Amino acid sequence: MILGSVISSNQPYTPTLLSHFPILSMPQNSSKNVAVIGAGSAGLVTARELQREGHSVVVFERENQLGGTWVYTPAAESDPVGIDPNREIVHSSLYSSLRVNLPREVMGFGDYPFVAKKKPGRDPRRYPGHGEVLNYLNDFAVDFGIIGVVRFGMEVGFVGKMETGKWKVSCRKRENDVVFANEEYDAVVICNGHYTEPRIADIPVFEVSNWRPLAFQELKFGLESKFTATTTVFLTLFETKLLC
Repeated sequence: MILGSVISSNQPYTPTLLSHFPILSMPQNSSKNVAVIGAGSAGLVTARELQREGHSVVVFERENQLGGTWVYTPAAESDPVGIDPNREIVHSSLYSSLRVNLPREVMGFGDYPFVAKKKPGRDPRRYPGHGEVLNYLNDFAVDFGIIGVVRFGMEVGFVGKMETGKWKVSCRKRENDVVFANEEYDAVVICNGHYTEPRIADIPVFEVSNWRPLAFQELKFGLESKFTATTTVFLTLFETKLLC
């Protein structure tokens, strides 16, 4: 999602080899200050394209590393359904043994192929594990100099348009939850994804807070996580629901 004026160049884009990425010449005073929220795959490629167009880019990433949904953590939330507003949110949608369900040939960016590299710790399989995807994104960020414009550990709490037409971005350090800065940008690109919190169907008749589980098998993405079939019975204030 892009907030602000459309930023583009009149020059047609032509894919080139990795070693021949030109920075397009820009008309005088046309460069914009752009904030990109999120350093996952969408945020990284957005930052690269904006820099190619000659714009000044800052990427806000609330975690301490890039990769977005491809960052794995063995931790699991205390409230897997996501009802408790005071729970500690674990930003991970992966389990330890996850592998991609698409071949690497179709997962890379068009001008930066996702090829297997003969390096220690890399996964050369055609359907590699999630760690290989994270390595690929790190390679991409390093090769195109995106690392230098990413502010790690910075969580954006507010984005709003000002009377001047610019965008106000308020961010804070996650470590101390103190507002770090209020900055102004010509445009904002939102690339924060939507896999952090579970999605619960909005059914007006039922309230999740009224469910009293008799049996519940939590789905945890920890290192020793295992998936098992289970029968779960939820007793609501209205009737009994059997989920298989």
